[in-house]
Amino acid sequence: MPIPDSGWRPSPKPDPLPSASERASVWVVDDNPLEAEVVAESLASEFDAVAFTSGAAVLERLGKGEAPNVVVLDWYMPDVSGAEVCRFSRTAFNSGELPILVLTGIGSDADLTEALAIGANDFVKKPASTVELHARVSGLVRLAKLHVRLSEAERKLRLEAAFREHFMATLAHDLRQPLSTVLMGAQVLTQLQLPAAAVAVVERQRRAAERMQRMVTDLLESTRQRPDRGMPIEKVRVDFAEVARTVLDELRAAHPDRQIHLSSDGAVNGYWDPDRLAQILSNLVGNALAHGAPHSAVEVLLTGGHDTVELAVANRGQPIPDEVVQTLGQPFGRMRNVLSSGGGLGLGLHIVHHIVHAHSGTLSVENRAGETRVLVRLPREARDRAVS
Repeated sequence: MPIPDSGWRPSPKPDPLPSASERASVWVVDDNPLEAEVVAESLASEFDAVAFTSGAAVLERLGKGEAPNVVVLDWYMPDVSGAEVCRFSRTAFNSGELPILVLTGIGSDADLTEALAIGANDFVKKPASTVELHARVSGLVRLAKLHVRLSEAERKLRLEAAFREHFMATLAHDLRQPLSTVLMGAQVLTQLQLPAAAVAVVERQRRAAERMQRMVTDLLESTRQRPDRGMPIEKVRVDFAEVARTVLDELRAAHPDRQIHLSSDGAVNGYWDPDRLAQILSNLVGNALAHGAPHSAVEVLLTGGHDTVELAVANRGQPIPDEVVQTLGQPFGRMRNVLSSGGGLGLGLHIVHHIVHAHSGTLSVENRAGETRVLVRLPREARDRAVS
């Protein structure tokens, strides 16, 4: 049947919970005035109950921005049925904000199924005892109270997360300029004829500034991650070996006293984000240089398989204990008393983990007789396109 226009429109949601000094409000909706008053009076000892004799009147009140803590709703009414009231209510209020208890004398199993499917919280057949009715309404009031608490907790968490993200991003951004100045000054000093002792001091300053620069980059990257969306990536066709050569050339220039070997076996092209691949290599090789044996070489191997490409970064040195391996992908989770001090924040592998996950790949660590090997496996094909 056509639904009369009662003027009901979604409006700003009121607080569905009474304050500590107020009683919960309950709207009883029944086209039979006598039954509506009987139910309202039976609830009046514990709740502020108001009787309505039409669904249209309830929708009109909701449209004005009013709402109770619980609605007790008859299912069969001539003007606007209980099902229609329930459907319209759910366009503005979810089942936690406005719990609905269906109370009907002729309801069938099909009515029960329909009511719960369109958003009712509970379903009771008449005649219901006062004890049962109070118990069910009290349970829905507790549900609404819990919903308000959870919503408030979520709101506070979002505000705190937004503040932390803004703070970290601002801090990282503002640190970049003075760090760039320090690095530029160190580079100028290395070109001068300085005593050997002074050269050693400048070199230590340069390396310290580079570590800080990597930490700043890690902080900025950590702020870009979203639990619901993951690490943002842009996939294009990439030659992994070409990316690796560029990144390793930069690392060799920054670490002229260390050896970094690159080898490639098979085709290592696919659809990935080249900038993210560079981050993976920079972080993994940087960790190998920082935590490996001081005079050992870092081995980087790319292996092309049928559907995947594997990156292996290996270095000699003290193996990482298995219990520490389990936490390497967590932010700030690196154990300084086990790994050699590199001055980082422990974000490197955390970021690598998110980049690999965003590419639907896997990240693992192996310890082999004095060698630590980090393995990254990436599928060749992007999910939304085929590799030609």
